Order: sequence, then C-alpha cells, then structure tokens
Amino acid sequence: MADELARAFAVLVEDTLRRCDQATKDLEELERAYGRGVQDRSYRTYMSALQLVTQTTRLFITERGDAFVPQTDPELRSSIYELVRSVAATMPAELEGQIQLLRLPRSEELGVFAAPMTRLANKLISNAEVLFFPWTAFEGYRLETYSGDRAERLAPGNKDNLERAYGEDIQFLQLRHPSPRRTDLFQHAVFAHELAHAAIRQPLPPDLAQMLPSPAPGQPQPSYASAAAGSAPAGLPESAETLLEWYTELACDVVGMRLIGPAFLVAFAEVTAANRSVEGGDKFRTHPAPEVRFRVLQEEVERFSLRGYQDDVQAALDHFSRSHEGTHAQPTPSPQAREWLDEALAEFRGPRLRRLLARAEYSPATLQKDLPHVLRLANAGIPPAERITGFDTASSDHKDGDEWSKEIDWRSILNGVLFRYLRDWGAPEIGSDRRRPEARREAVRLAMGGIELSEFQRQARAFRTQVHDLRLNKEWAP
Repeated sequence: MADELARAFAVLVEDTLRRCDQATKDLEELERAYGRGVQDRSYRTYMSALQLVTQTTRLFITERGDAFVPQTDPELRSSIYELVRSVAATMPAELEGQIQLLRLPRSEELGVFAAPMTRLANKLISNAEVLFFPWTAFEGYRLETYSGDRAERLAPGNKDNLERAYGEDIQFLQLRHPSPRRTDLFQHAVFAHELAHAAIRQPLPPDLAQMLPSPAPGQPQPSYASAAAGSAPAGLPESAETLLEWYTELACDVVGMRLIGPAFLVAFAEVTAANRSVEGGDKFRTHPAPEVRFRVLQEEVERFSLRGYQDDVQAALDHFSRSHEGTHAQPTPSPQAREWLDEALAEFRGPRLRRLLARAEYSPATLQKDLPHVLRLANAGIPPAERITGFDTASSDHKDGDEWSKEIDWRSILNGVLFRYLRDWGAPEIGSDRRRPEARREAVRLAMGGIELSEFQRQARAFRTQVHDLRLNKEWAP
C-alpha cells in the first residue's frame, strides 16, 4: 500500500507542478498581449495577483513533496497526499478558470466603461479592482469576487501573500454579463446594482453600528446589508430569510439608481424582461416581485424632477417603470411583507445611505446642471465630453494656469444621450419604426465617444497637475 501511494503521489505532484508552470506561462503570454491603457490597469493587476498565487501554490506543492519522501507514518503520508490532491482539484476554479476569463474577448464599449466604473467602485469600496467578464451561456448579470479568502482555498499562504502585496482588503470585483449584451452601453448601467452588492457587505461605521443592538458574542459587526436583520418579522407567508434577501436586492436597486441616475431604470427594465411570465411561479424567489422593485425604482426616478422639464423623457421613463404590468415572477408579496420592506428601506435611505454614498452619489442637481449642455452637443452630433470654462486670453481675464475646460460627469453623458434617444423615439411599442435599432446604436456610439473623450480630458488634467511644478519660470526664459 505504501509503495502504491508513493507512485500515486509522484504522478499527482508532477502533474500539479506542470499545471502551475503552464499557468505561469499563460499569464506571461496574457501580460504581453494586454495593452497598457487606463482601461487595462485592473486586468494587469489581476494577472500579477494570479502570478503571485501561482508561485505560492507551486512552492506549497514542492514543500509537500519534499515532506512526503522521508515520511513513514501512513496517516501522515495520506494526509499529505490529500492536501496536494485538494490543491489539484481546486485549481480549475481558483486559478486555471480565472486565467481563462482573462482570455475572453472584451468589447470596446466595456473598455470605455472600465475606468469610470473602477473609479466609482473605489469611492464605495476601499480597495477594489473592477473587471468585466462575459458569460458564454448564462444570461444574467452577477458579481463574483476574488479575494484573499478565495486564494486561500487553493493553498495555504496565498491569502497572506496576496494581502501583503495588494492590501488587506483587496477585492477583484468580477462583473459578469451576458455576452450578447456587451455592446449596448446603456444596458451596462445595471452593473451599478452588482457594485452595490459589494458595497453593502461592508461593516457599518461605528457611530451607525452603535444605534443597533450589540451583536451576540462571536457574531460579526452589522453591515449595511444585515442592519435590518433584527427587525424582520416572523409568522408571514415569507420567511425572515426571504425578507432579508428582498431587502438586500431593493437596497442595491436604490444604490444603483443613486450611482447612475434614471438610465439605471431603463437598463433594469430591459435586461430583466425575460424573467417575467404571464402567470409567474408558485414559490417566492430570492429577488423581490417586479411590482415591488419597479415601485422603488419609480420613487428614485421622481427625485430627478423631470416632470414639466423633460416631459417626453419622463413619459418614456414612466413606460419603463410600468413595463412589468401584466407579468409576474412569483406570488404577490403579503401586505405585511410590503409594509416591513417600506419601513426597512426608509431606514436605509437615511444616514446609512448618505454615509455609503458620500463620495459617489450622482445627484439630481448634477443632472439638472449638465443636461442642457449634453443635449445641445448631442443634438449637433458632437459627443458631449467637456464644458468650456476659459476663453482666449486676448479677450478675457483668463489667467495662466487656469483650466480651459472641465470634463462632464460621465453619468450625465450616459443619461443625457439616452434622454435624447427617448425624446426622439419614445418608449418601445409594437410596430415601432424600423429605424429605431439603428438610432439606438447611433446613440450608443455618441455616448461612448463622449465618455471616452471625457476620460481623456480627466487624464490630461491629472497629467497637467503632475508636470505643473516642472515648468520653467518665465523670468528665466532667454
């Protein structure tokens, strides 16, 4: 038996080390193939992290191999064998599969979206990198997170090394999306809901946590998501667990709307349309019923005060907010469940939401300020990207060193160009004009051009700040 296990172990170790070497080679090839633009930074950081994970894993396998050879205790030999076998069995999900995700094609539209979404994520979550990966079969949007805890599943030591190199709270947020939807920029607004899931998992700040009952010994501190757990009622048709799942999804819808604006409603209505049927199911699902979610989204849209200002756009948004009517996804929630959800959301929309979104919220005031300018440029066929703030020095008081222009908030570009499309073409109707799809694609191109140019403007201003102190003093000029 001992000789048999030794033979099996030798084959296992050699094969696992060979797989580690292949992973290293694959990552080196990917690193050479990827660009070095701002939109590639998170991907290159992830490759470096996986290289570190591969090296740590290979070292662990080598050390276990060295420990096995002189060992004579059958139980210890079996234990070492199982440790290595566990690593080999985990590699497809936690290493090799991650490398294959990096091989998947990225659309130009998602490349444009990557930089502003990463910046938004870092205003919500302290140490995050954002990556976009398509599904080849699954049709939904989902957040998957790669962190030190997942790396540790592969081999001991990975978590410590990863967090030592990239920070204790490093998270690689993988925003998974249906491959066929990758080119429609407006539908990418739903990514804000997935970012919200990562954000509300964070612990509440101490001053907010102390307003809640103290957790039991050994229990974690309350998070934004779990803060409502203590008030979930029992004895309803819906379980307390179901109510908390619904609360979490609704809270993420609220965050998504406040991160992106009304464009989130349109994207949500479109990408979830296939989830609703005429009769619906007979069991409660982990997501709230459409009539509950769309009511909350409509409440958030009303904050942007478009009635009487952009009536055509508001009419189209009203159409999307009612697009669930006549369809269902599950049984109707009980009145008691609706009442509790309303109360829990009202509590969430108070100090907790303000603290969570302190640096990230897209305010109605910003939309009102930017919208006329965005529409004016879009109507002229110009990608809306910047607002001129300076003038020719010969005819103004412009001073050397002042900014000539400022980039428009990318969310104003996204919403403004979408509003123009909805103003001109309205909401979907049976028998709509056949030119509508091309008009949508043209709107996507206009929004994408504006966001891309606004990112160039942001980078140029950042570079100007860096080199400003390097300029020669005019008095030194010959």
